[in-house]
Amino acid sequence: MDYEKNMPGTRAYNFYELLELIERKEISIIPEREEILSMYWGDYKHKSVETLFEKLINLSSQ
Repeated sequence: MDYEKNMPGTRAYNFYELLELIERKEISIIPEREEILSMYWGDYKHKSVETLFEKLINLSSQ
């Protein structure tokens, strides 16, 4: 997977850069974000942690 192509938007490459972006409120949501999310996650929008947990539990019980 090409990281630059598939992870568009504001990037922080370390914790300090992330803190700076948050403090300056420079984290951007770009238009391509929804298209890329859809490519990897389909139309799923909510409860991602709960859903992932359930899927992992179901896989382990098979």
